[in-house]
Amino acid sequence: MKKSVKGVAIVLSLVLAVASLAGCGDSKKTEGKVSADSGKQTSAKDESGVKKFPKFKEKDVEGNTIDDSVFSKYSATLVTLWFTGCKTCVDEMPDVEKFSKELKAKNVNVLGGVTDVGSDKEALKTAKKILEKKGVTYQNINIPFDKDGAISEFIRGISAYPTAFIVNSKGEIVGDPIEGAINSPERMKEINKRIDDIINNK
Repeated sequence: MKKSVKGVAIVLSLVLAVASLAGCGDSKKTEGKVSADSGKQTSAKDESGVKKFPKFKEKDVEGNTIDDSVFSKYSATLVTLWFTGCKTCVDEMPDVEKFSKELKAKNVNVLGGVTDVGSDKEALKTAKKILEKKGVTYQNINIPFDKDGAISEFIRGISAYPTAFIVNSKGEIVGDPIEGAINSPERMKEINKRIDDIINNK
């Protein structure tokens, strides 16, 4: 079993290394870019063709259970996916933390998702240290890369890091994924506009 998990971990490390070249490793290429192709690869659709964030029931990095019903508690949720070896992901965290406090006034949640921890206890310690060092208080899911399930399959389709999604209260992904850092004024303006559109069209 341990060999199997270790094998999966090695494969994921290679996948994340490639992804980092696409996004995290060169944030200038992805900053300001919204990728329609990425959305096609990573989004599940219901019968009406609406893109849905996959159903999940997982633990956050503190061990608390969280599931997809969390979306229904807010007007919208900004989901940011990252991994511990992604410098761009880590560097943007303090700004995303500030942004999360601004969004609270609109009843909008920010939810992080770390994608390279899984059942690796040492990797979990690393992720928690990063979040603590960067002053992150918004909740972060430990998305399990090393097991089956819709959420795990979803993250394996991510081609660049960081990647953000805007999800409405019905769990529907609104617009295309946003690849690259989101902490520029232009990106935050774009996200605010999408969120305002969701709130105004309720």
